[in-house]
Amino acid sequence: MLPEFIQTPLRRAFAGHGITPARAKRAAKKDLVTVADTADLAAGAGAGAGAGRAAVSQPVPEPEAAARLPAPRGHLDMVIRCPDDSVIVVGWALPSGSPLLMVEGAGTTACLTDSFSSYRPDLTGPFGGEFGPMAAYGGFILRLPRQTTAPASVALSLASSGRIIHSVKAEQIGAQPIELARRLFSVDTPPHLLTERFSTTDLPAIAAAMKENERIVETYPVERWQFGEAPVAPATSLIIPLYARWDFVEHQLLAFSRDADILSRCEIIYVVDDPNILPHFLAQARELSELYGVAFTIVWGQVNRGYAGANNLGAGQARGDKLILMNSDVIPDAPGWAATLTDLLDANPGFGVIAPRLMFPDGGIQHAGMAFQWDARLQVWLNDHPLLGLPREADPTVGLSERQAVTGACMVLRRREFEELGRFDTGYLIGDFEDSDLCLKYRERGLLPGYCADVELTHLERQSLRSAGDPGFRQKVTILNAVRHQERWGATIARLAGGGLTSGGLAGGGLAGAGLKGGRLLGQDDGKENRP
Repeated sequence: MLPEFIQTPLRRAFAGHGITPARAKRAAKKDLVTVADTADLAAGAGAGAGAGRAAVSQPVPEPEAAARLPAPRGHLDMVIRCPDDSVIVVGWALPSGSPLLMVEGAGTTACLTDSFSSYRPDLTGPFGGEFGPMAAYGGFILRLPRQTTAPASVALSLASSGRIIHSVKAEQIGAQPIELARRLFSVDTPPHLLTERFSTTDLPAIAAAMKENERIVETYPVERWQFGEAPVAPATSLIIPLYARWDFVEHQLLAFSRDADILSRCEIIYVVDDPNILPHFLAQARELSELYGVAFTIVWGQVNRGYAGANNLGAGQARGDKLILMNSDVIPDAPGWAATLTDLLDANPGFGVIAPRLMFPDGGIQHAGMAFQWDARLQVWLNDHPLLGLPREADPTVGLSERQAVTGACMVLRRREFEELGRFDTGYLIGDFEDSDLCLKYRERGLLPGYCADVELTHLERQSLRSAGDPGFRQKVTILNAVRHQERWGATIARLAGGGLTSGGLAGGGLAGAGLKGGRLLGQDDGKENRP
């Protein structure tokens, strides 16, 4: 789990005393390493988050080495019990990744060689003299698997004798996946190890919290208000989630008021996904409906459910045979767009979902289909938007064309198939990859994702993103979701990215390689309003 640049000096340090890390670990298990008690660290030697507050114990691997090996030291900064009864342990221990140290809780132990290192420059001052520059890599995070008996506390101890260096009471975090993610993401790990760490440590814990949260949310009542007279039997339901901002609603209503097909055949459902905006929107909803002559429904599910949950809630309230899922910051440029998309879906039963071209207000392309891009540094597949930012002339597509995936910012699909596929997967934190996950579910069923270049809308894109956290947090959310996406669909993605499209279309290299920007983090720029 430790980076090679940390493992190598560690091996040299042990080798200087005639000990390999493996030998020390075996010796510890056989109780060949004895322990001599020493005094506590001086109170003034502490560095942030508990450095200098831990007790010190002196291992004696071999008599001649005893005087030269620094005593193992450490501190537990955070111990979190997760909803699945696994435990996440965060702290620091020196020597970094030492096999002489272990973490124990409820009878389950883990050696620090199985942990992921984190960068802790605060350890250099008090401990750099003893442990050298590698003291800065003494931080760690590890996960103790699900326990039969939930531990009341977790201890950092010496592997040979079980002598406790530091013990901390476990803190329970239940159905709070975002809070759990913020706590875990505060622990830095080298970027090239994040994918492995998230897969084995963060993702299982956060997934358990999300599952528990969803179980609770499903019990909440759903409220709905109708403004204006909607079509009696709508052919299409237009579902628009609202989070953080609702001021774009008026721009949408103005465009809808000029579209005869929407007025006569569509029901409009605004799913409020933010308690802060509900009273303000409700207060003006009737006036807006009468002003623009557009009927719409407001649906409220009591709590924020995120992109996937809000759309799923809207789908559960819909009456139309077809659904158009649309962001609140997507503005139609001309009437007839909805009818064109739904007619295209009717005429092409081999396609399960179709999305239009989306343009930035400055005239650059935001969406012309999505492609999967391999990030060699992170060792994970990311979603990419080929042609992003280029003028529409850079896209030679005419009519309907297959894509590896399409954006959830605006897509049309059949309600029956959407329900049969289980709607959007709600297992992605905040909002990333649900749209490509859905496209891959359609592919698994034998239905294609399609892109229609003949229909064009404006996308202001990510107007609510600022409320979703700082850029560092958002970047880690994207990586976490990418890991989950890859675990579910890795083999299919690799085949598609290698050119395995059914009907040609846009492959991983883009249209003749033009405009491929490479996998992006910071929310992925996938066109959805990703939000907590």
